[in-house]
Amino acid sequence: MTGTTNIENEIFETIRGELRYQDAMTRQDSHVREDLTTGELILAMDKILKDAKDAWYSERPPHTQTRHLLRKVAALCVRVGIDNGGLPKRDQQG
Repeated sequence: MTGTTNIENEIFETIRGELRYQDAMTRQDSHVREDLTTGELILAMDKILKDAKDAWYSERPPHTQTRHLLRKVAALCVRVGIDNGGLPKRDQQG
């Protein structure tokens, strides 16, 4: 796949927006905390993925609530990279 499409750009911007929202939540009186460890972020992703599975099971297409939850997970995945100096690039072995 070469280049990025408009839908890819829109998705990446949506994830950036979710990251900004999550950052704002850490500065307010919220349950969201700053400086989560990688393990804590994985646990948060796991919880939200469970919620997404439950939503998917009970929703009909286009699975709007499921996709809202997946946006949160995608942002948490990006957060792992941001908080740890990046993510390893894909190579031929991995």
